Amino acid sequence: MKVKSHLYTRIINERYVKLDDGRFFGLLKRDNIGLKSQLEYLIESKNNNKPFYRSYGSIDYFVKKLRNDELGETPPERFVNSVIIDDYINERCGGTKVITPVGMIYEGRSVDLLESGMLNAYFISYYVKGEKLFHLIKRLDEDKMEKIFRSLNLNLNALREKRLYLLDFAPRDIVIDDYGAAVLLDMEHLEFANSFDRKKQDEFLLARQKREFHKDYDGFLNKEQLKKAEILLFRE
Repeated sequence: MKVKSHLYTRIINERYVKLDDGRFFGLLKRDNIGLKSQLEYLIESKNNNKPFYRSYGSIDYFVKKLRNDELGETPPERFVNSVIIDDYINERCGGTKVITPVGMIYEGRSVDLLESGMLNAYFISYYVKGEKLFHLIKRLDEDKMEKIFRSLNLNLNALREKRLYLLDFAPRDIVIDDYGAAVLLDMEHLEFANSFDRKKQDEFLLARQKREFHKDYDGFLNKEQLKKAEILLFRE
């Protein structure tokens, strides 16, 4: 956990700016600091059930309101993991196949969070255009299914090379973009393998990842499809 905390702190210091203006506080990426003037409208749009807000021409932002049980984590695990994965995968590898975080914003004052621990909190990211795998999976032909699971394999292998194991990649948390590639949306359930007994821990986390795969996909794929998908997903 010390390694994870160190990574997060370094990335935040390099890439993010702190905000605290009395109405909102939190973090925004330096590259998106212009979004500061749009926060009120952006969050009001979310609370009025509008899923994203188009800003600065062609850029869309997605706003996720955090669950109450996530508010006890400061910063929330979902945001911490996304920041680290964005740095590893999007920034360094040049890919765009995991969600790109933009900011973590609380509605209110920082002192309010310290006193009550219960404020509305919003995770802001780039909006990924496409369709959820949840809606597609039962009507995909074999060739398209194979392409999607090969795309997922590239994503998961890129994470595993860094000893990062995503334990929730259910169809509801994956968007198939306009190019047919799978984009991972949810980094909340991510395990960072420590440096001790590497082989044993990697085997343990890989086994957990496979169990989660079966739990998430058993209701969508038949036995033959499930077996083929597992081979594609976990091929090195």
